[in-house]
Amino acid sequence: MCESYKPYTGIAVSRDSHLRRPCRRPISAASFPSPRRAQASLPCWRRYGATTVFLSTPISDDERKRIAELNSMKAKVLQNEKIMDISTPAKAFLTRISGFANSDLNALRLVEEPSDHIDEQYLQEPRSRGWLDYMRQVDFRRLPPVPGEPKAGDLSPVFTMHEEGFEEAYVFFYYQGGWRFLTSNPRDGIWHTWAHDALQSRMESLERE
Repeated sequence: MCESYKPYTGIAVSRDSHLRRPCRRPISAASFPSPRRAQASLPCWRRYGATTVFLSTPISDDERKRIAELNSMKAKVLQNEKIMDISTPAKAFLTRISGFANSDLNALRLVEEPSDHIDEQYLQEPRSRGWLDYMRQVDFRRLPPVPGEPKAGDLSPVFTMHEEGFEEAYVFFYYQGGWRFLTSNPRDGIWHTWAHDALQSRMESLERE
């Protein structure tokens, strides 16, 4: 059974993300979407507040070990080691980094749906090059449990930490047998606010294809 809804009071981040400075302020219950938007039929993991509770828990030895392994893999990927794996949100995150690091369109198309916007020009955009540079300064911070039997539309975030203390959530959604990148959110404690609307828009786009 899911834990009851508990607002998390922790570190929120300024919307001026280019400043990359953590902004300490309490996150109130009013910051979260109305619980009515969390449909009772949704799997336990997808109800609002689930990962917010997780962020307030201590890191287990197992999670700490997996974080170290993934950060080691990320360092290798940034040195042009390739990976194409969307079996978990964390591996999908590394696949996206690999796509930019190796100019690998196939990797980027694998982790992004729809992917018709991904071409050579996409790789050369300043935003794309800047994102890769940013990833060189980011490490995995927390790894929430992933749904054991995910269904289309399930959401799962990966939490990161910039070397200057900037915290962020990278959110992935399950689609056709793998985890695909959906959105990122500098306010990691309330990533649901952005992800809910982003998922609805993305699924509508995929249904039109």
